[in-house]
Amino acid sequence: MHDQSEIAASRGRNRRVITGVTGFEHIEKLYVELLYSCQFRCKHCFHGSNLDRKERLSRPEVGRALDLFQTEYGIRTAVFLGGEPFLHPEIIPILADAKDRGLRTEVCTNAFRVAGKLPQCSGLVDDLRVSIDGLPGTHDALRTEGSFQHCLVALRTAAELGIPTSVTFTLTTSNAMELPELAGMLAMTGARYIKVHRLRAVGFAADNPWLEPEASQLAKVASAAAEIERETGIRVLMDSDIGLDACGTGKSFGAILDRVEIQPAGQLYISCKAVGDASNAFIYNAETNAVEYRPQNRDEIAEGRSQVVYLNAAGR
Repeated sequence: MHDQSEIAASRGRNRRVITGVTGFEHIEKLYVELLYSCQFRCKHCFHGSNLDRKERLSRPEVGRALDLFQTEYGIRTAVFLGGEPFLHPEIIPILADAKDRGLRTEVCTNAFRVAGKLPQCSGLVDDLRVSIDGLPGTHDALRTEGSFQHCLVALRTAAELGIPTSVTFTLTTSNAMELPELAGMLAMTGARYIKVHRLRAVGFAADNPWLEPEASQLAKVASAAAEIERETGIRVLMDSDIGLDACGTGKSFGAILDRVEIQPAGQLYISCKAVGDASNAFIYNAETNAVEYRPQNRDEIAEGRSQVVYLNAAGR
C-alpha cells in the first residue's frame, strides 16, 4: 500500500486510482450490480434492506464502466448481478454490449421465471450461474416457495440452448450436509461446477445468526469435495475460508486483482468479503466515469481485507 503523498502523485499522473492506492496493475473481472431490486428476500442475502433501493445502472452507464475498466485495468470478464439482473429492462443489450467489447460474460441469477428469457441470451452468456442453496425444501425455505423448481428449469433450458451453466451454493447450517445429493441432481442438468461460498454475517445473514455453519460442518463439506467430484463428475470450487485448515488470509495475486465490484449507488469494493458492509474505500462515479478514492477509518484497505479465493478439490 502507498502513503497519501504517493497516492496523490499517482492520481496526478494518470486516472488509474486503484493502482495508485493498492499497487494492483491488472483487474481480471468487473462485477457489475445492475440494480438492487429482487423478487426475493432471502434469509442470508448480503444486501439486506438495500434490496428496497431503486437505483440501477443504465445501459450507457454500464458501457462506460466497461470501457473504463477494460482500458485502464485490462478486464477480461464482465459479471452481471443484482439484486436480480434479469429484472433489469436492458439486460439483453447490456450483455450484447459486453460481448461486442470482446469480454467474457457471466450472469449470477436466482433463476426465478428466467427460462423464457434465455433464448435471447444464446451466444451472449459464457456462464449462467444459478444460486441454489440446498435440496428443494431447504432452498425454498431460505429463498421463496417453488423457487428451486425454477432453478432446475433454467439450468435445463440453458443446456438445451448451449449456454454454459454453473451453480453458487452458499453454505449454511441447514444445507451443509445436502451438497453431495444436490451435486448429483445438478450434474444431470449439465452444470459444469458448483461454487461453494462461505456465509458472511452481513445484510439479512446478520439477522439470522443461526444460519452460520459450525466448524465441524465446514470441515466435513471441505473434505467431501473430492468424493463429490469423483461420484458426480461436477467440479467443486470451495471458498478457501471453508474447512479447518482455512487460514482465511486469501491469496497473493502479485500485480493482479481478481475482481472489483461496483454497486448502483457507486460503492466499489476490491474484496468480496467487504461487499455489503459499507467498508468500501473507493466509489465509481457514473456521472464522470471515474474511480474515486474515499478512505474511511475502517475500510477494506485499512483493515486489510483479503480476496475470496476458490480452490478446487485438490486445494489449488
